[in-house]
Amino acid sequence: MLHAYPSAPPAATRLHRMPRTMLLDWGRVLLLGLVCVFAAGESTAQQEPLQSMYLNDKLLINPAYAGARQGMAVTAQYRHQWAGIEGAPRTTVLSLHTPLKNARYALGGVLHDDRLGPVQSSGLRLAYAYRVPAGPGTLSLGLNGAITWHRANLAALGLVDESDPAFLQNENRWLPNAGFGVYYDFNDQAFISISAPRLLKGAFLPDGESREGRQYTASGGYLQPIGSSIRLRTMLLYRLPESAPGVLEADLALEALGRLWVGGGYRSSGAAKTYLMVNLPAGLGLGYAYDIDFGAVGTASNGSHELFFRYDLPSPKPPAVLSPRGSGHRVF
Repeated sequence: MLHAYPSAPPAATRLHRMPRTMLLDWGRVLLLGLVCVFAAGESTAQQEPLQSMYLNDKLLINPAYAGARQGMAVTAQYRHQWAGIEGAPRTTVLSLHTPLKNARYALGGVLHDDRLGPVQSSGLRLAYAYRVPAGPGTLSLGLNGAITWHRANLAALGLVDESDPAFLQNENRWLPNAGFGVYYDFNDQAFISISAPRLLKGAFLPDGESREGRQYTASGGYLQPIGSSIRLRTMLLYRLPESAPGVLEADLALEALGRLWVGGGYRSSGAAKTYLMVNLPAGLGLGYAYDIDFGAVGTASNGSHELFFRYDLPSPKPPAVLSPRGSGHRVF
């Protein structure tokens, strides 16, 4: 017989669960709270590479997510934004995170390469998380340190004013940074995340200048079963970058038989997305997302394309902090 969801592990390894009705109420309160708290903020210029399928690997926005998949997880993402426009953004991201022998501690790392015309930024971000059972779920506190190599071949651009001093010299500099995050997982049925992955603004640079700006993020999600083999996933993300309007992103996705996710979302900046995620045997996951931007640049392009790959390595033993579903594919 095919079961949509794996059976729960023994009670000795299970964290205490609150009743489903109470959990639903908490999930709604948390999601509403995220909008109310952050929607009032005046925000700033977005520096983090945009990812439509970020919720499949939240280590990209929150170091406290390290270890949340209960075993070593490896992901790769590639995004081609505004396809058909020369010099449009292209982003490649590789990440790895894992709990340590003592599952309260976890480490992670993210390698990224972001290209936009003559500008390229490549970097490494290392994350540390401390995770403890708290109430009905798991509370995680995370820190990250990062270094970004920023290059811009400005001298090669064709200019109307060849004497413009801002474009006479190429840029080549290293930008150190650090950040933090808080992540709470309601046993893989809901989550809330708050993070600031970049806080230093290049304070250690000799000239006191920086090409990185602070950015704050808050997100939340809830999983609602619908019948015996379908579940609805609801998610919200709010980004607060420096010197630019904040962006609210809302997603809905349906899961069938614990294997197939089909969903979509909308960004308040004027873009919509749709995506497909397939959970394969042996811990493999594959995904594809397509975005449509309703602005002037978006209408001149062929949309944005994003590919996602994940591999969850099997854990040799049950971790100390475990989802009661015991699933090889955690939802959040």
